[in-house]
Amino acid sequence: MPNTRPLKVFLCHASADKSAVRELYQRLKGEDWIDPWLDVARILPGQHWTSVIRQSLANADSVIILISNNSINREGFVQRELNYAWELSLEKPRNVIYLIPLRLEECDVPYDLRERQWADYFGEKQEETYLALLQSLKLRHEQKVRLEAEEQKQRDTLREKADREAEEKAGRENAEKVARERAERDAAEKADREAAEKAAREKAVREAKEKAERENAEKVVREKADREAKEKVEHATAEKLALENAERENTEKAAREKAAREAKEKAERAAAEKLALENTERENAEKVAREKAAREKREREAKRKITRESKPAPVNLRLLGIGGIILFACILGGFGLNYLINHLPVATSFPKVTLTPNPPTATSVPFTATHQPTQTPIPTPTLGTMIGSDGMKLLYVPAGEFKMGSTDADSLAQSDEKPQHPVTLKAFWIDQTEVTNKQYAACVSGGGCTPPSAPVIKAILNLTNSLSSTWIGIKRKPIVIMPVANYPLKPNGKKPPVGTILHRKNIYILGAMISTAQL
Repeated sequence: MPNTRPLKVFLCHASADKSAVRELYQRLKGEDWIDPWLDVARILPGQHWTSVIRQSLANADSVIILISNNSINREGFVQRELNYAWELSLEKPRNVIYLIPLRLEECDVPYDLRERQWADYFGEKQEETYLALLQSLKLRHEQKVRLEAEEQKQRDTLREKADREAEEKAGRENAEKVARERAERDAAEKADREAAEKAAREKAVREAKEKAERENAEKVVREKADREAKEKVEHATAEKLALENAERENTEKAAREKAAREAKEKAERAAAEKLALENTERENAEKVAREKAAREKREREAKRKITRESKPAPVNLRLLGIGGIILFACILGGFGLNYLINHLPVATSFPKVTLTPNPPTATSVPFTATHQPTQTPIPTPTLGTMIGSDGMKLLYVPAGEFKMGSTDADSLAQSDEKPQHPVTLKAFWIDQTEVTNKQYAACVSGGGCTPPSAPVIKAILNLTNSLSSTWIGIKRKPIVIMPVANYPLKPNGKKPPVGTILHRKNIYILGAMISTAQL
């Protein structure tokens, strides 16, 4: 075979016929003058296989179309390969062996390929077909070599023609260059003469201009000297006037500042004297008020002590009045009121701090709060509110369902607050507010409660050292201690865990809650 590049052969097939196509690919690869192309062997990882296949079809010298029932009866990319190969064959001369149909089994040959001779590459004819295939490929290789030789000859002829035309063009360009250089030399000599004449004229004009400029410059120098002398006189006069104005303004400013300073000092002295007088009067008034308050407090305490010792237990007129009203209402209301009463929730008693002076029910000890439950009559409810035995206003909460916990979208929620779920509660009564300072002070004054002991305050101060300045006020304010069990539910329905900080108004210490609310 001629010494030229191998014949590029593209194997067009269906993926289901891959095993038979691989065997043919290996046999063709053993021929040193054939360069077969199979997708699984030539497409590298990451390459766009559609583009690679189309480019390989366009570069192929021959295309072997392997026909089977898998390729002619199946839709998919194999049909696109067949159609593209058919389109490329239309650009080839009819005597060029480009498309070579080979049947891999008994099947119908596509209509577009019936004009070309096909062969059976299966059964007893497989080896005979392979030899015939080599003959077709050799013939195609000879066509390719002959075509390349003709193309090379045409290229050589065109190159020789181009070389001759280039030589002729170079000769013409040289002759034109010589003529152009001669014309340029003549033009340059003419230009030199004209330039010399022009230079002589310009020199005469320049000398006349320089003479006029010298005269003008001398005139400008004289005018400048006159102007500078005049400006010097004006500048000296302006400086003298500015100096006089500055001295006058400084004198006036010093007088104004002195007057303002004297007036300010006088006002400050008067304000200081007035403030001292007001402080003295305020201190005297505060001293008198403190003495009067202390005296009145002692009198009230003595009077209260005498009253407790001598006066019998008071009759709760309010409860008697309410009971009479209820009895009257029951007589008039009949079954309707009986139905209403049966469906109202009953306020249950639970351990809580009772702030009435008599009897004492709450004691305060360091770090814990122990209270004995007090059995008190169930208050008579009104429409949604009632007054407890300690004077606290209670609110009626009807039965219903609410969502307990926090959603996953709440970034501030703790892990024990999730997931959010529905909870149904029975109706109940709840204090409208926490224990107030006034109630606790009344309990302490009546002897039923004792002020917080020093260890509890010390523990609170040690706990709040790392918190904001809001907590420091605990040193100067009374502190209410109540059991955690009596503390109302959080908004999400949970009781606050012991040992954690619920918010800036509550602290939990060793199972008891210390509340600074309403301080």
